[in-house]
Amino acid sequence: MNQGKEKITFDWPHFYRSYTIWLVFALLITSAVIALLLPRYSSMVMVFPWPVLADALLPLLFLGCAIMFRRKWCAVAAVLMGFLVLSARITAYALFKSAMMPFSLSSLRLIWQHTDAVSLAAFLGKYFLWWMIPALLLLTAWLTVSCYWAWKCDFEGHFLRHRFNKVLLGIFLVLALLFNIGYGVTLVIKSGRIYTGSQVKPLLFTGAETVRVIYRETVSGRSHGQAGYFPNALSAESKAILQDYGFFQTGGPWESLKEKTPRFDTIIIVAVESLDLDFIHALNPAMPENVTPELDQLVMEHPTLTRYYAASQPTSWGLDALLASRLDYQQDVADYQNESLASIAQKLGYQTTYFSPCSGNFANNHEEYEQLFHFQKVVFAEELQQFYDHESTSSWGVPDADLFDSVLADLKKTSGKKLVVVSTMDLHPPYTQSGPESYSPLFSSTFLNALHCTDRNVGNFVREVMADLRIYNSRTLLVITADHTATHGENYLNRSNFAPDRIPLIFITPDDAVFRAIPKDGYASSIDLAPTLVHMLGQDVPDTFMGQDLRIAKNAALSRVPGKLLFLRTSTGEFTVNMDSVAPADKREKAFYEYYRTFYEE
Repeated sequence: MNQGKEKITFDWPHFYRSYTIWLVFALLITSAVIALLLPRYSSMVMVFPWPVLADALLPLLFLGCAIMFRRKWCAVAAVLMGFLVLSARITAYALFKSAMMPFSLSSLRLIWQHTDAVSLAAFLGKYFLWWMIPALLLLTAWLTVSCYWAWKCDFEGHFLRHRFNKVLLGIFLVLALLFNIGYGVTLVIKSGRIYTGSQVKPLLFTGAETVRVIYRETVSGRSHGQAGYFPNALSAESKAILQDYGFFQTGGPWESLKEKTPRFDTIIIVAVESLDLDFIHALNPAMPENVTPELDQLVMEHPTLTRYYAASQPTSWGLDALLASRLDYQQDVADYQNESLASIAQKLGYQTTYFSPCSGNFANNHEEYEQLFHFQKVVFAEELQQFYDHESTSSWGVPDADLFDSVLADLKKTSGKKLVVVSTMDLHPPYTQSGPESYSPLFSSTFLNALHCTDRNVGNFVREVMADLRIYNSRTLLVITADHTATHGENYLNRSNFAPDRIPLIFITPDDAVFRAIPKDGYASSIDLAPTLVHMLGQDVPDTFMGQDLRIAKNAALSRVPGKLLFLRTSTGEFTVNMDSVAPADKREKAFYEYYRTFYEE
């Protein structure tokens, strides 16, 4: 019955001679190892394994075509694709290890712009050409030989007649394809907000996003490179109304606010997580008397605004308002490349750093904060662990007490002009207690204990800064504020809703006369801080900033929440503007409707 069938034996020698197969598999395995070595990659790949195997899709597709259709150029393409995957992973590792930069189009552009003989010598050593040229020659030779092997590889013989070989290649192809599909589906379900950093996504998706960005820049007209400012959206009638509220000030007093030279050499901004103004006992007697003794003292001794509102929330939106004077984080990070307080300071020679105790993988913050806020260095929980030896022991990452220790260490070792922005996290639910006060809780409430610990950690940090004359002098400004208003807090605020509300704004500097001149009870929101500091640095406020200098007599505070609902607090009452509706009939609401569209035209 089986006499007519030839018995097929496995031809190991022929399989060994299939150099292309082994070379491509070796390249993919190496790229997976490189990927696993990435500090921000390893924890993600344990949960979402497709970034490693999905990188194999393009090389394996070309390899499959080479085997199935006996096309030598497909074999060469498989080798080149495998080499590209390996190069990209090594580049990503080197970027993060040396400069804490993500592997993205913006980082590659930055490298290209700053690559010259001087910068290479500073980074690689004075005699870098002595080893770089031989290394490049060896790399070129290795790639050439690999392509030659692929071209000369014999695809005839028994390879396709053995199920083992077909199944081996098929498994890799199916797994790679499924993992790419799985990533894409999950990306849609999660709206791209969970694990979309360039270092933890398949290179196929990174490439697709790069093409999308280039298309947006060259064809669509809405791109990172176009400022988010559309003055034609504002009518003359609306502009007049806005000027009455203190918005759109031009010329005269507005220009005179700009300093001739930078007022400060060191600016430190601490944005405390969810620190509502009414959490401070000195400003709200309904709070327990001994819950915030440090902040109580600060608001009594230093200039403090009492009608200063969060412009937006949650944290990323709040930081967009604080640092870029903008109200729509999601649209800014997707469509615009605007100026920020950090980018302006950097042009003046300031070293700019952002500290956060939470993971940079969360919501792709590491990459997006660099891209949107333009900090030279961003430090998240991963960097605090790697470079500052702090472990993630709280619910969200590194405790605030350890975070402040790292910030102080960085301030003490960094000379020259600097802008440092610090976000805390202990006051975010489920509330974390850290620092000396955490060992002896005073309250039965977890929230109040976390607030008390946060208060003491902030107070200790302020004292440490003020005690070090290398950091604190007449040209130092320390700002204590919040990223946004409280959204929880066991409702000690006695509010029925948690729309953006008042947050503290405390200015600490030896010569604080300029801040004491700001009306303490004037209406303002967090979009107004960056314009104020930019003027104090002696620079023009960018057109893309939505806020105004705090020294202008304003009688309106502008806020919003995701969902395009604008909140206006004024001396005559509060009102809202629904940006999803047609232009309002009320002239006052129409003015702010058009004001928003001036920066986010649709």
